[in-house]
Amino acid sequence: MNIIVLGGSPKGEASITMQYVKYMQKHLKNHNFSIIQTAAPIKRLEKNRDAFLKVIEQVKKADAVIWAFPLYYWLVCSQYKRFIELIFERKATAAFKGKYTASLSTSIHFYDHTAHNYIRSICEDLGMNYIGFFSAKMRDLFSDQGRTKFQAFSHFFINAVQERIETPRYSLPLPAVTFHYKPQAETQQKVAVHKKITLVTDSTEGNIGRMIERFKDCLAEPVHVVDLSKINIMGGCLGCLKCSNNNVCAYTGKDDYIEMFNSSIKPADILIFAGSIKDRYLSSRWKMFFDRSFFNTHQLVLGNKQVGILISGPLRYVPNLTEILQGYFQIHGSHVIDIITDESHDSKRIDSLIRGLALRLDSSAELKYIQPFTFLGAAGIKIFRDEMWTGLRVVFRADHKFFKKHKLYDFPQRNPLKNMFYRIGYFITGIPFIRRQMEQHMKNGMIRPFQRILTEKN
Repeated sequence: MNIIVLGGSPKGEASITMQYVKYMQKHLKNHNFSIIQTAAPIKRLEKNRDAFLKVIEQVKKADAVIWAFPLYYWLVCSQYKRFIELIFERKATAAFKGKYTASLSTSIHFYDHTAHNYIRSICEDLGMNYIGFFSAKMRDLFSDQGRTKFQAFSHFFINAVQERIETPRYSLPLPAVTFHYKPQAETQQKVAVHKKITLVTDSTEGNIGRMIERFKDCLAEPVHVVDLSKINIMGGCLGCLKCSNNNVCAYTGKDDYIEMFNSSIKPADILIFAGSIKDRYLSSRWKMFFDRSFFNTHQLVLGNKQVGILISGPLRYVPNLTEILQGYFQIHGSHVIDIITDESHDSKRIDSLIRGLALRLDSSAELKYIQPFTFLGAAGIKIFRDEMWTGLRVVFRADHKFFKKHKLYDFPQRNPLKNMFYRIGYFITGIPFIRRQMEQHMKNGMIRPFQRILTEKN
C-alpha cells in the first residue's frame, strides 16, 4: 500500500510528530510511506505552482493519506492551514476525493480535539474517507502502553483501508455564500464607551469590512483598527522555542508583529476580532496572528478584557470555530460578549445586532463583569498548570515565573488542613449508620450552608 504523509510542522523532519510517523513506518514494513513536508516549505509552495502540483500528483497516486501535525493554538499551524487553503484555491480537491485518511498529532492534549475536528471536516469537504485520529502526548512513545496503543491504531488504520470501510460524515457541507450586507446609516445616539478599543481584522473589504464600519459608526469614541493584511509579518511561528526562557522571539526586530501586539492588543480594554470564514476556520493570516502570539508562551496576557467577535460566513456550520474562540478568551480570563455574524441575510437585523453588541460591551465594561469559567477555561488552565509544574517549566522558565507570581499553582493537594478534614470525613461517612443518615438528609444538607448568605442583610 502506498501511504502519503503530509507533514504539518514548521520544523519539518525535526518535529516530534515525524518521529511518530517513522515509528509507524517501522511497524508497517510491508507498506510504502512517502513523507511530504507541506508546512515548512509553504512559501515555496505558494510561489512555485509546479512544486505545489508535484505534491498533488503524489497524493493522486496514494492509496491513503495521513495528516501529521503538532498542535498550534487550538488547531494546526498557520503554514499547514495555508497549504490546506491552497488545495481549495487551486482547485486540487479531486486528487483527494475517495482517498482513505487519518490524522496524527502530538501535543499536551490541550484542545487537541478541536484540531482533529478541523482536519476531519476538511477531509470530508475533500470527499475523503476519514478513518479516525491518534492524538499522542509528546512522550507517549517512551512508554510500553503508549507504543502499544500507537501500534494498534496503525494496524486499525491499515485494516480499514484494505477492507474499504465506509465512513460517515460528521460535518454539514458549507453553503455557498452570496449575501451582500448593506448597512443603513446610523441614526441613533452613539454609544459612549470611554474605554480603549482595538479592532483586529484581516480584511476591510466585503461584508466583514462593512460590518466593521457599522460597528465603528455605533461608537462615540474612535476605534483603533489593526489590519493584519497590512502589518509586516515575516512568517508563522517556527516552533523553535527561543521565546521559552525570556519571551524573546526569533522574529524580534525583524518584523512588526511583536510591537503591534504589545502596543495595540495588550493595552486594550475592549477587543474586537473580525474575520471571514475560510474553509473551516478563519484565514491562515488570522491563524498566523494567533500562532505568533506565542512569544508570550503560556502566559495569560489578555485577561480582564471585554471581547466582541464579528464573523462573515456560515458560522452555524462550523461550531468547532465557536468553541475555539470561546476557549481562547476563557483561558485568558476575558469575557466574550457575543459573536455577531451575517448569517441572517437581513441587513437591518445585522445592523441591530451590531449596535446591541456595542451597548453590551459598554455595559459589561462599566460593570467590569468577566463571565466565570466553563469547562473550556477551567480544564485548559488545569492542563497548563499541571504540565508547567512538571516537565514544561524546565524549558519554559518565563512561564514558571509567571505561574508562581499569579498563584496559578493552586493544587488542592497542597492544603494539608483541608486534606486531613477530607480524610476524616471519608472515614466517618463510610460507617453504615452515618451513611444512612447522610443519605436521608442529603438534599437539605447541601443547601443548608447557603442559608446564612441568603439571610444576611445587604
